[in-house]
Amino acid sequence: MNQELASSEEARNARDLLCAFIREHALNDRDRSLAQYVSLSLYLNPPPAFTLSIDKSDLPPDSAQVVGILPLLRSFGEAIHLNALWAAHHPDYQGLVERFHDPMTSMVLNTNLFLHMPTSSYDGRRFMVELEPMLPPSQTNARIYGSDYVIVVSPAAPVRRGDRVVVKTKKGEVMVKELKRQTAKQVELKSLNADHPERTLSLDDVDWIARIVWASQ
Repeated sequence: MNQELASSEEARNARDLLCAFIREHALNDRDRSLAQYVSLSLYLNPPPAFTLSIDKSDLPPDSAQVVGILPLLRSFGEAIHLNALWAAHHPDYQGLVERFHDPMTSMVLNTNLFLHMPTSSYDGRRFMVELEPMLPPSQTNARIYGSDYVIVVSPAAPVRRGDRVVVKTKKGEVMVKELKRQTAKQVELKSLNADHPERTLSLDDVDWIARIVWASQ
């Protein structure tokens, strides 16, 4: 992307307009500033169209105020040849999807079966796991909206005490917990449900830990 920007005045102008829009719509809370764009991205058709996949009136309230960024985003994507950049890096994202998406989906579906709850396809309900390693690791957002359940995971984000995390053990167990404490040898996890006990795992038994940066239901 930097190479495209360095070689194209059109790309730089498109970038400047995009950045100006983001500055003008920045909120006092940095987490909420990020969340409004994450909310919007979940209801877009694939690039290069970047059109809404639902009616504008049905958008989450926080994303409706930044929908004006879409024509600027389309212009920027065309100027930097976003499709070509995506094609070059798609295998990297696909590798992350294969590592994180399936275990989390399996965990949710198995929980639904155990609790006799409807699956995500029932009555318009939707469950998605989105991976975005470029999200700032210092920002965390949580949202409740409609019948959609979406978790955005940043595999590259360092985890800290108090973070909500997804943990996969080497035995294949996947869980969503709060990080209570991590040492050089073990990790202590607090359940999000007070009725469930805390867990202490040896790091030798942990396959990976990913921080949940955004959740919506």
